Parts: sequence; structure tokens; C-alpha cells
Amino acid sequence: MVPKDQIDLDSQENRGANIFWGNNSCGIQLESNFMANFARVNNTGENLVLNLVLSSLAEFLADRGSDINEHVDNAIDHVLSDSAVRLVHIFRSYDPVDFLLHTVSRKPKFVDRKKTLFDRIRISNSLELFSQEITGKSNCKAVLNRIVHEIWGRIKFILSQVDRRSILIELVSLVNSIEQDRGQWNRTARAVFAIYSKHDDVIRVARERESDRSLTSLCLRSLIEMSLIECPYNSGMPVNENIIADLLSLTSLLVNTASDSDAIHWGLVAPKIIFNMNGTYILPTEVMEELLLPYFSGYFGIQFSEAIDDYEELYNAKLIEKSELQEGVFGEEFDNALSAEYGLLAHQLVECWAEKMRTDNSYGLATDKICVY
Repeated sequence: MVPKDQIDLDSQENRGANIFWGNNSCGIQLESNFMANFARVNNTGENLVLNLVLSSLAEFLADRGSDINEHVDNAIDHVLSDSAVRLVHIFRSYDPVDFLLHTVSRKPKFVDRKKTLFDRIRISNSLELFSQEITGKSNCKAVLNRIVHEIWGRIKFILSQVDRRSILIELVSLVNSIEQDRGQWNRTARAVFAIYSKHDDVIRVARERESDRSLTSLCLRSLIEMSLIECPYNSGMPVNENIIADLLSLTSLLVNTASDSDAIHWGLVAPKIIFNMNGTYILPTEVMEELLLPYFSGYFGIQFSEAIDDYEELYNAKLIEKSELQEGVFGEEFDNALSAEYGLLAHQLVECWAEKMRTDNSYGLATDKICVY
């Protein structure tokens, strides 16, 4: 997210480039508003960049007796024949949620599945659950409840030592990073598919990424609720990456174990648990493989296709005025303080939260920002 005045999407000036030649070298200097070339549905910007590079290379080689000019157009067409092939995405955003999520941008942190596996082994060993088979609904539920109780005890112990304010700030920031990552993948779905579909199962990769986001987001939101109750107020140690990693791992175990218990309780799987020698366990997976996984795969495929189809809408966003919102409702002093701290007025912040709760974010508040991916 960059301020509007850094890229002038309405001006056609300063969108070119200058080429400088030296001894056995060539430099290409882009003009100040060159990035505005990327603010189109097609790949105009990418085409210009590749043309500049290949044309300069052709001129360089021509001075040395090699003529490749006849191949330049074919090379550009080979790389960028599909207009969906994009490396940079620039469009206006009037969505206040975009503004909030990009105010503090950070790399998302996901549940570490390797760490979760080792935590599973440690917990099973502490309960002496290995090399055995449990059958019957009541027996299986009793064993899984023991595991859940042990996991919750460990989570509760960690939370009891961490400062509440410190961990809540970190958890909310991580939730926002997940939402920001989801938005970026949705908005670049068309380009990703155009570039990589010939070489990889793009939908499978995107589905796996969404699975990581969904699990981590659920764990983070659960931890927020736990922290509000279990963490001491104005005392305890500040949170750090290791604590967050431990809590995410344990919470994912808690969620998955509870899910297994529900599956047995509602008859979705046969009431049988096989514990391996190392403490990991296996449940029957027929229903998961035959019913749930195909459903999830198909549903995500539909969502991914919709994200591809909606790409052009990013470039058609319009400002919608909301006359019913009134400034100054909370008082001038409060508005000034909030604006100084967050760059938003109180009524705008309320609108942002309202937008966050909607499934349709087509209405928004002008933020004078341009999204760049």
C-alpha cells in the first residue's frame, strides 16, 4: 500500500525510460511515473520492461556482429502471450480494510507442523499412550479427552506466565497478517495460474496455503480468547516468537484432537484409535477421503476460479460516498487524538470494523491509497 501521490495513475507523463550506454554495459533508468504502466488489467508494464531489456540486448549484440532483432517479438510473445501473466499488480483501493491491514505489514506465521508432530509424541509419551489399540466409542472418547486435558494444561501454564497486553497485541497482529496474505493470494490468483499452471498444480498449492491460513487463524483466534482469561494483567513476561510457536503448536493439537473426538462421537469414523510406537495415532479415514476431501477440494476450486474471474474488478473500484456517516460524533478532542495516533477519525474506525464484518466488501471509505503487489 503506497500513498496516492507516489503513483499518478491519471497522468500519461513520465511513464517512459531512458537507456544509457557505457563500456560493455547498458543501464535502463525508469522515469518517475513508470510504475503507472502496471495499473492496467493487462500486462502492459511487464511488456514494456521486457521490451526494454531485449531491445537493449539486441542493440548491444548488433554492435558486435550478432543480429537478434527478428527474435525479440517472438521472445516477448512466448513469455507474455497470456495477458494474465503479471509480476506487479497496481490498483486503487477504497476499502478501509485494506488500509488497516497494510498499515502494519508483516510476514504471516503459520503452525509449524513438524513441531506439532513432536509435541504430539511428547504428550502421548507423558500419558503412556503408545503401541496399543483403543476400540469402542466411550473408550476412544475417554482417551482423546485425556489428551485434550493434557494439552490444555500445558497451554494454560504458558499463558499464566505471559503478559496479557503483550500477547494480545502480537496475536491480533498475526491474525491481520493472515488476512493480508489471503487477500494477496486472492488478488494475484489470475497471474499465478497463468504463470505456473503449465508446470504445477496451482489450485492444489493454493489450497494447501489456504489450509495453513485457516488452521493458523483458528488457533490465533482461540488463543486470543484464552489469553483474555488466563494471562495476568500488567505482569508476566513479554511474549516472544518461541512462546507463540509453542502456543500455536499446542493449540493446533487441541483443535485437531477435539475434531477427532467429534468425528467419533457423531459416527463419522469408526471408533478405533491405533497408537504407534512413537505416540502418534491413526484413525479410520474412509469418510475423510471419500467425502470431505473431495468436497473441500471442489469448493476451494470454485473459490479460486471466482478470484480469477474477479481480477478485473480490482481496476474498476469506485469511491462510494456514505452520507449517513457523520464526523465529530465522538467529540473533537477524541477525533484529534485518534487521528494523530492511527490516521483515522472515530467514525471511520467504526466503519472499518463494520466493513470487516461484511462478506461483501464492495463498499468502502476512500483511503487515497494504491495497492501494489
